[in-house]
Amino acid sequence: MGNQCVKEDAIIDEASTNGRFNSYLATLPKLFSETTVGGVKFLCTAHVNSSFSSVIFACTDTRENFYQKQREAADVNNTISWWNFFSSLKHAFFNKKITLNFEDLDDTQQICNFNIELNFVTLGRTALTLKLKKVANAFDNLANVFLFPFFEFYSIRNETASAEKVEQLEKQVKIYKEKILALENQYGNDEGEEEHAGRISRDEHVKKEQEANNNQSAGDDIKGISDDIDDEAINVPSERIARFLKELKQKLVSNNQLTETEKARFNMVVNILGRDKIHNPAIPSFVESKMDLEVVSHLKNKFSKPNERGMIKKEAVPMMPSSGDNIKSGSVNISREKIRDDIILLFDKVDNWDFNVFALSDLTEDRTLFTTGYTLFVKYDLLNKFNIPEDILVNFLREIESGYHPNPYHNAKHAADVLQVLHYIIYKGGLGQMLTDEDVLAALIAAMIHDYDHPGLNNAFQINTQSYLATLYNDRAVLESHHCAQAFELMRNPQYNILCGLSHEQRLGVRDTIVELLLATDMGQHAKIVGRFKSRLEIDTDFKTREDVILAMQMSIKISDVNNPARPLYLYLKWTDVINVEFWSQGDREKELKVTVSPLMDRTTAVVGKGQIAFCNYVVEPMYKSFIKLLPKMAFTMKHIERNKGYWSDHDKIDPLDFIPEKIPTIPEANEIPTQS
Repeated sequence: MGNQCVKEDAIIDEASTNGRFNSYLATLPKLFSETTVGGVKFLCTAHVNSSFSSVIFACTDTRENFYQKQREAADVNNTISWWNFFSSLKHAFFNKKITLNFEDLDDTQQICNFNIELNFVTLGRTALTLKLKKVANAFDNLANVFLFPFFEFYSIRNETASAEKVEQLEKQVKIYKEKILALENQYGNDEGEEEHAGRISRDEHVKKEQEANNNQSAGDDIKGISDDIDDEAINVPSERIARFLKELKQKLVSNNQLTETEKARFNMVVNILGRDKIHNPAIPSFVESKMDLEVVSHLKNKFSKPNERGMIKKEAVPMMPSSGDNIKSGSVNISREKIRDDIILLFDKVDNWDFNVFALSDLTEDRTLFTTGYTLFVKYDLLNKFNIPEDILVNFLREIESGYHPNPYHNAKHAADVLQVLHYIIYKGGLGQMLTDEDVLAALIAAMIHDYDHPGLNNAFQINTQSYLATLYNDRAVLESHHCAQAFELMRNPQYNILCGLSHEQRLGVRDTIVELLLATDMGQHAKIVGRFKSRLEIDTDFKTREDVILAMQMSIKISDVNNPARPLYLYLKWTDVINVEFWSQGDREKELKVTVSPLMDRTTAVVGKGQIAFCNYVVEPMYKSFIKLLPKMAFTMKHIERNKGYWSDHDKIDPLDFIPEKIPTIPEANEIPTQS
């Protein structure tokens, strides 16, 4: 079998007998993983070459470093079939069994040791280490190895009929082979992108777009896109791929065919495509475009105080005139001004309890944490109060957001959600009357970084599997310590140090507060902190001492971190849906590693409603009841908790129709009060 795989005909014959191999090869480009080395996130991939006789392994930091190696079929042990090698490889990528380390061969050459833990039936667990060489022209290789396979896979994403899908898969396999072969033949070609694009007939291009736009149904629209790319060379300009992915994502989202994790992956790839090929961008692609400069500038003008607005450093985010450009998406033209206005309109609700980060994510290509963080720093006038250069704030927000993994739940969207709720508690709930400016700064930073670099596997998993992080932090607040340490390590770099304008004493105080807040989010400390809070309330609710204020802030970030059951039902159900995906993924890992499966994380036995009711009864509700004794303006949240618990009395699972906001009657919330006296 090992020799058989060298012959393309042999593989096609095997595929025709069992119908699996073609399908598997067509989806192989979805093998993406990520790992962090020295605080830098690397994307890793493996995909098959044009003759299906080898696999190309690659990793990149998406900036300037790209490493690659081709693994030939002949290199596979004769006791292992090529099919089993692919299957084990797929398993390793899905379960993040990838680690990287680097070594310098000499002053000019560096290699990456690409370590994969494979699990074979015949051999058991086997460690495979591939030495990947650093490749020049990183961005060209990034497109070929990471983006185009992603592009190909999603071009057939919404095919549903079995026979039709098989036919389409076979067609895609053929196209994929031809296009990769064309790439290999053109490898090293110095022809510029513009020269190549010029060889594509503009008339033919327009004709194909018109044909695609004439399709009526969403399914026909996507098939039209797929047909459009079938006749073109794969190395089309990167902006065309980006546009295709945006179009496709919109159609899939409109048909509820895309999970939150897949949406995050779409956005990540589109953002990579937008990067400068020569220079590392100073700000993220979302902020780089003309429309997005307008958005940020409008947010700055909207929320900064009129008498202080001029003090903000304007050159970092300049005001742009309206461009009037349109973004074409299938048969729909989306005005840049319309998207900008929708974002601004959404931020009119930043002080409201029903602020919708899912809607913000769709509008900003998942830049929720960046836009929310920027808006609140301007709203609280923190740039002026603490002499924070605007370019450093932008750099910091960019890096923190990019440091969140595309986990189903513990991602940048969750961080933005927690940030907005903590802002609500400060601004309208009454907490702000207890806080200094330094406290507000510390609270917002703590919310933004509270799950920074979260691996999607909780503390129990880290401890039970004796992970590196568990060993490093002695099984105590493992992830919380990691989030905090990673963020402060980032701030050691001057270009990300948003505390640079503080005095030495101020910085020590703000850092201490941030650490206290982050460690409070460890559920292992939940009973201790809530118990201490309840005991303090038995004396009185006049929290004035420093110890009292820190305790109130700890409770506030804990309330924010588990706010989902206290939100409007449609938001609560969306968060419940994605956290189940992450929980069950961890449960699968735990079963595979033969460690105890954590509560609520076994997909075969989990009853979503029962688990949610228990979580509300034993964790959320008691904490919120105590909290509103200190901040009575937050009492309305109890009505949301009761309504959301009641949902499970007549639902065994989530009904997607309940994601629609208009179906849910509103519950009055707190009235706005001044933040500080």
